[in-house]
Amino acid sequence: MEGDILVWREVLAEGLVVKTDLWSTQTKWICNTFGETEANYREKVLNELEKLKNINTYHKVVLWFEYDLVCQINLIYILSVLKETSSPGLSIELIYPDRFDNIPNFRGLGELNSTQLNNFIPQEKTEHKRPKPY
Repeated sequence: MEGDILVWREVLAEGLVVKTDLWSTQTKWICNTFGETEANYREKVLNELEKLKNINTYHKVVLWFEYDLVCQINLIYILSVLKETSSPGLSIELIYPDRFDNIPNFRGLGELNSTQLNNFIPQEKTEHKRPKPY
């Protein structure tokens, strides 16, 4: 895949999600519940979150999410951040497959190899210009 990648590793469906001081509260909860260190949480989650602050340096964002509750709650959060921080011209595309040909009982993107994942990458649309009339 081309472009910059932000990996979202947060589990907003769990923990003490509060309106104020969300990330401090979530950091403490994750560290206490899962034995994670604050340094690892900062590196894996909060540093990735910082990338959203520079969202206006991009012309397009492609979001990859699944249909499970965890992904849907995280998607709602990301969309709310994008609504508040992005410029009106930002193109947002969503990839959320619920099935894949020849994979019975498809469970999610983690089952796919790179070739299969490439099937979901949006192709740039080219404008087809009409010839000028004579």
